[in-house]
Amino acid sequence: MDLSEAIFWMGGRLATNCVEISDDPSSLDKPGFWAVVKSFEGKFIAARFAKVEQAKLPIANWLPLNGEWSSSQTQLGYEQNVRKIQELIAQGYIYQVNLCRVLTNTSENSLLGLANKLAIDNPAPYASYLKLPGLEIASASPELFLSRSGDFIKSSPIKGTAKDENFGDK
Repeated sequence: MDLSEAIFWMGGRLATNCVEISDDPSSLDKPGFWAVVKSFEGKFIAARFAKVEQAKLPIANWLPLNGEWSSSQTQLGYEQNVRKIQELIAQGYIYQVNLCRVLTNTSENSLLGLANKLAIDNPAPYASYLKLPGLEIASASPELFLSRSGDFIKSSPIKGTAKDENFGDK
């Protein structure tokens, strides 16, 4: 895939004509529209697009997956983690955990079809789609994690991270 096929869509804005992909966060100081991804493992990817316009998500059909699914945790391991979390909650060390497991399947299909299906079946205010060389993401997020405008960074906390006067030492 070359840069001409790279696109980003979110909130009714379609970004095309990718002119740069960088793994350096200081690149964000350059003017322009950036789509930014940071993986769970810490890999930073930023793509700068020259053309941004109001547009609907490009249409594509989702083809169901036929391969075998694999999980990052066994059933036993998942249950052990749940019990450990319950113990930590009971001890007062934590009050909320989002225990996740990664389900994996292989496919040669584009995730643009999945993004369309998510937009129809699970509409979310911050649904998005990103396609870059070696990376494709379809997201149906109900919340905006971070946004930046110049020197201003805005964080919209997810449920459970907002201040609550009833939490903490009294």
